[in-house]
Amino acid sequence: MGTMLNAPALRWLHTFSTGVDHPVFGMFLDKGVRVTTSAGANSRPIARTVVMHLLALSRRLPSLIDAQRNRRWSPFTFDELEGTRVAVVGMGAIGLEVVRLARELGMTPIGLRRTVAGDEPCETVPIDQLHDVLPTVSALVLAVPLTADTTQLIDAAAIAALPVSAFVINVARGEVLDELALANALRHGRLGGAALDVFATEPLPVESARSGTFRT
Repeated sequence: MGTMLNAPALRWLHTFSTGVDHPVFGMFLDKGVRVTTSAGANSRPIARTVVMHLLALSRRLPSLIDAQRNRRWSPFTFDELEGTRVAVVGMGAIGLEVVRLARELGMTPIGLRRTVAGDEPCETVPIDQLHDVLPTVSALVLAVPLTADTTQLIDAAAIAALPVSAFVINVARGEVLDELALANALRHGRLGGAALDVFATEPLPVESARSGTFRT
């Protein structure tokens, strides 16, 4: 990045990432460089990652792996995703693909976005109704861009509003979620589980409690 910032003839920078919330992109814009992204290019694989996490959590895959690793016979029941309600925060390319796949699994998606267009493929409400939606869902998927309005959008109060059996999946940005509040809720059995694909600090320190997939 340093070389490009010092390139006097640079006029256009294309990044493969979807978000350009990192301050370095603002530095390019300040220099008059056109910045474009590959928004939507990875929507399908990321949405499939969301489905992977939903299935892993609902089928208690982490517990199964732990039992297998410790040669322990631990029969237990699991949850079905079919018939449950999932909130998808952010209705860009990733969110729309999550909605499509959720329906294929028999789930009922509800979208949340800043401005409702009216042509969304599922029930969609403004994001300021988030706290009305949270108590009604079995899973919360975060696929929203990082902005001043979405930073710490899912805070301790939002987490507390979710049902105790709910799952939280973040494929947005780490800063959208209060990671410490999430870890605390999981530790005290106030959530069904969570899967984080992103973190506020990357890579995570080895000793961090905020890593991978959690299941209480």
